[in-house]
Amino acid sequence: TREAAANDPWLARESGDCNARLHHRSAVTSQAERGATVRTGISHATTWRSENGEDQCEAAIKKVVREDRAIIEDDSPTRLRYAWSSQECEVRAGPEYIIRKYTFFENGTFLLLRYHYAEESCSIATHTVVGRGSIQLGLPSTLIPGATETKFHLDVVHIVPLNRQIANKFGHRLNVTCSLQPKWRPYVAQPVYERLHRQFESPSWYGPRYNSLQSYPSSKKEKAIDCLETLGIEFDELSILRVQRKEFDQKYVAPGSILKSRVELALANVPPNVQSRWIHRATSLQSTVLIRMDTTSECPICGSIFRGTEYNPPLLHEVAPLPALLGGSWISSQCESVKGGLWSRRRVKIYSGDKLWTGRWDYHLDPRCMIFSYSITAAGSYVQRAGRYKRDKDSTKLFQLSWNPSMDKPKDRSRRSMDGAYRHLFRNARPSMVESFATMLRGNKKHEEIAAGAQAYSSGTPSGTTELDLHVAESVLVPGDVSIVDRCAGKEAGKPLTLWPSNCVPLAIEAPSTLRLRAKIGVSWSGQYILRLSPRDDDIWDMPLRQCGSTDSRNPRLRIYLRKSLGLKYGLASSAISIDRTSLYLTIFVLSLHYFYRTTSFVLTNLHPSTIM
Repeated sequence: TREAAANDPWLARESGDCNARLHHRSAVTSQAERGATVRTGISHATTWRSENGEDQCEAAIKKVVREDRAIIEDDSPTRLRYAWSSQECEVRAGPEYIIRKYTFFENGTFLLLRYHYAEESCSIATHTVVGRGSIQLGLPSTLIPGATETKFHLDVVHIVPLNRQIANKFGHRLNVTCSLQPKWRPYVAQPVYERLHRQFESPSWYGPRYNSLQSYPSSKKEKAIDCLETLGIEFDELSILRVQRKEFDQKYVAPGSILKSRVELALANVPPNVQSRWIHRATSLQSTVLIRMDTTSECPICGSIFRGTEYNPPLLHEVAPLPALLGGSWISSQCESVKGGLWSRRRVKIYSGDKLWTGRWDYHLDPRCMIFSYSITAAGSYVQRAGRYKRDKDSTKLFQLSWNPSMDKPKDRSRRSMDGAYRHLFRNARPSMVESFATMLRGNKKHEEIAAGAQAYSSGTPSGTTELDLHVAESVLVPGDVSIVDRCAGKEAGKPLTLWPSNCVPLAIEAPSTLRLRAKIGVSWSGQYILRLSPRDDDIWDMPLRQCGSTDSRNPRLRIYLRKSLGLKYGLASSAISIDRTSLYLTIFVLSLHYFYRTTSFVLTNLHPSTIM
């Protein structure tokens, strides 16, 4: 309907409503920052489309919108009283690799199992963290629409080391940093947090539906134990939660499947890196949700997790890293919780031949993405490099001996050899934003020469996690409500703004700027390619984008548009943008002056990049 299209930019192009199309098609003019040059920008949806004019993602976008609108929030008092499990090997600050299995009981108590692993496939288990306590549901969250605040407390936390080396490491570390410990042994639970015994000895602990706390002998000490901060263990994710049921369109369910719906538990977002572990305050939900175990018939690993215990963790198959081929059209698979209590959908198109990209972020005020707030569209060039191995120093010290050190030597040699291949492949890649724009202005001819000469090295294409610099050459704000229109000096809702004051919207991108990210290609349960992105300094991935279609390797219209836009923006006539050396050097010089002059201001407004990508 027209009303639905006006409220949801993703559906606007499906509607014949001209007003809704103002989100995507509008002519805007503004004075250049210097000089009297007038610049005209045409809609990104029109100008940035590839030459074939066909968008392969419309059906996928409609499906996502339908599924989001069919989500049912569960706010019943009993919504937590089930067992929940991870859907995949998850990443935490460190990085640490974990699988979660959380059980909440009828009397308000819980049993939390976190299985820890040595690598990102979760195929080598190191130890299990076991937490017990109680939780009480509270009022609706004032920070995150659709979520509920809770009150919880821990009573005891144990660690079960799963080999002798890990046991020795934990024992030594706690003796030095926390308190004197008895000798740690593998497969023996050791307390690292414990209240005084009399404080948690109550009849509720022995109820018929509790988790058998009495099977774990207490330390029998008169003094409480608290080594959680020393070990970087925290359970603040329990402070905010949301339970929702997702109904599946039976047209897209495999024949014979009994799956009709899935119930998900989303907990408060966790610290993205070690540095923020104890100062982090959650204003969004996690990108990885837990699934209720009685609705996991289509989850290939959930059976293994269900059978796992603290002494016998689930072991997943080692996954080979996929080539980091980013070209294509990528969309959000659902309405996503982002920082600041907002909800969003993303769409990114990557043209690997031109090294160009476009993106759109639609922000909403509700968890079904029905109350539109504003959109950000952006475009520019990008540089991709082989990723560098990163590991928190403390985590490395703790787990580096969890397997035979002699096995690491050939891996190190292999890693060095592959790094050499990556450097050879990318030896002419230009990480500088100014140089990247200059390459784009002259038609990316240097890239074409490199690509032609690099075909023989296709086997050296980076795999696994890579570094991705998205250089933002152009960005447009489309306000959707009156308050944002007023703050951002707009004329009316739906009219794009190429220039707007800082801090007028919670999450924004300024141009020019650079989004420094990590990127990784994976495969979902259903066999779809997914793209994971995160800020380079963070360990936790954002919610994955799914590939909904391919794109042409090149987009001449986008390249020409950005060349003209940059030329006008910096006071250069379009005729001056040519491939002769004089105009090219002049372009680079002007871009360099502008870039270094505004370096300190090229940041995301009140925003960490994780909320953008």
